[in-house]
Amino acid sequence: MKESQQTEVSLNHPDEKTRQEASDYVSLMTPVVKSLFTDLAMEITSDAMQIHGGYGYTKDQGIEQLYRDNRITPIYEGTNSVQASDLVFRKLSNKNGNIINKFLDQVKSECETDNEKIKPFLSEFNKNLDTLKKFSDWMTDKAKTEKDDVSAGANDYLKTLGYVSIAYAWIKVLEVSFKDYEENKNFYNDKIDTARFYFDKVLPRAEHHYKSAISGSSNIMNFKFN
Repeated sequence: MKESQQTEVSLNHPDEKTRQEASDYVSLMTPVVKSLFTDLAMEITSDAMQIHGGYGYTKDQGIEQLYRDNRITPIYEGTNSVQASDLVFRKLSNKNGNIINKFLDQVKSECETDNEKIKPFLSEFNKNLDTLKKFSDWMTDKAKTEKDDVSAGANDYLKTLGYVSIAYAWIKVLEVSFKDYEENKNFYNDKIDTARFYFDKVLPRAEHHYKSAISGSSNIMNFKFN
């Protein structure tokens, strides 16, 4: 995983500038890795229990144990909403500049390709990358004038960044899958099919989270409790 590799770079690379850039990347992605994957783990184990019906709720299958074990993960090491707040208020920019824009530029340049088989995936990826860019600019602007909007949209932002980052990883997987396809067709077919599922069924969530966040915080902050 790239974050593990960049952690090593941030600690051990001989060049200070390279170490700092790697450290900024790790700081940006740490809340995403911690939060998004623990939320998805809850979703997946809940679906697994549902598939088994009432039998999944019993101890026979062991799924209820996995669900209970997973339930702590969005809580410990800092609850996921705290991680989201840390991301939007402290990690998008720091003394080294606009970290999120550097990340977006890097991702866009690394995903340029002439491979016709990847281009349909890349088209969807670029649309969502543009959404993430708009979302990032919105959060940056709101942080100067309306911090409640930033807080209200923090979880949505983290998930949008996470879903787009996973799509970025899938683009890199697809590059290898199409390049080496003839060497192991069954293996790479599974990769391509899984990527297609992700781009069709999961990545569209990013747009939903963006639209939810830009509705602002007034619907929360101005709520009248009787």
